[in-house]
Amino acid sequence: LVLRSVNTIYPELHCSVPVYCDCEGAIKRIRSIPTYLIPTNAKHAKILKLFLSYQGPSTITPEKHHIKAHQDDLTNFERLSWLAQLNCECDYNAKSHLLAHLENPRDRLLPNELVAITIQGSNLTADTGTIRFHIGKQLARQFFTAKNILDPRQFDKVDWHHVS
Repeated sequence: LVLRSVNTIYPELHCSVPVYCDCEGAIKRIRSIPTYLIPTNAKHAKILKLFLSYQGPSTITPEKHHIKAHQDDLTNFERLSWLAQLNCECDYNAKSHLLAHLENPRDRLLPNELVAITIQGSNLTADTGTIRFHIGKQLARQFFTAKNILDPRQFDKVDWHHVS
C-alpha cells in the first residue's frame, strides 16, 4: 500500500524496491499463481492477495525476498541483523494489534479483504485445516463425554492443539 501511494504521488519514479516477507511459501507461490485468481482456500491466501493487490500498472517493481521468521527465538534481539530485528518488530506489532482489537472483528481484516471467518480466534477464511480441527474437537468432546473418558470440564482443559 505504501508503494502504491508513492507511485501515485510520483508516477515518474522508476525503480525497484526490496520487499521482505517471512512466509517463504507465499513468495514462491506468487510467481506461479494467476494474478486474476487466488482461491480462498489456497495456502498463504492472505499474503498472496496482499502481494497481488500491488500488481498492475506501476513504475515501482517490488523485489520479493524471504527473511527467516522468529530469529529472536534462538538469538538475542541485539545480535540480529537490522532486517531480522525489523521482522521481529513487525511480528510483535501485528500480534499486539490483533490482540488489542479482538473485540472488533472488522479490525482483523487485511487491506482489500472484505470478509474473514473466525472460530474461537482462529482465522478460517483460508485455512480448511482449522475448520476440520474445530469440528473434530466438538465430535471428540461428545465422544469422550459419552464414553465417560473425560467430563466436559476436563476435556476443555486439554491443550488439543499440541496433542498429536
